[in-house]
Amino acid sequence: DLLSGHGSLEEVLVGRADQVSDALARLGPTYNKFGQALSTRPDLVGKEMAISLAVLQDNIPPFPLDQACALIRAEEGLDAAIVEEALENLSAEPVAAGSIGQVYSSTLAGEKVAVKVLRPHLHRDLAADSIVLRTGAHVLESLRNPVTGQRLIRPRLVDAVDEFFGRLFEESDFRNEAANIERFAALYTGDGEAAGSIPD
Repeated sequence: DLLSGHGSLEEVLVGRADQVSDALARLGPTYNKFGQALSTRPDLVGKEMAISLAVLQDNIPPFPLDQACALIRAEEGLDAAIVEEALENLSAEPVAAGSIGQVYSSTLAGEKVAVKVLRPHLHRDLAADSIVLRTGAHVLESLRNPVTGQRLIRPRLVDAVDEFFGRLFEESDFRNEAANIERFAALYTGDGEAAGSIPD
């Protein structure tokens, strides 16, 4: 196997694509994202595994509708009347379900809108995973050759873990995403400063 030095990662994973994909889906958002990253590297994991892991991009099993509605109602800073109107017109099934959250369709004041809901306990789970993986990365970084004293692991794993989780927390900030969409719309539509830069 891989640890004994016999066979590449791709060879070790042959025939186990669906098992690995299912396991990563069950382990939660952190590992879903890890699987998504691997799905873009068929050169590392092989074509079969990459295709199987691609399911993690937007086909994660959804959480129940009643739980999604409860999370929306519990969100602070939202107008109660708008929330109830959105929930009244909410689609019975999510349009898409991913590792960070899921998306429903709805209507507000007669206009179609997308309603994004974070997965339950997402930030708690990400924080717990970050502690575990950062500790593991620190241990690996500290390993040294007993003869030369040189580090056995060259890459700065702790920095990589910090960057990975920083991006996950940023991606899970839907308010920041909404603000960016509003800024984009203000710039590129109507009389926005950059409206003329978009070709017809």
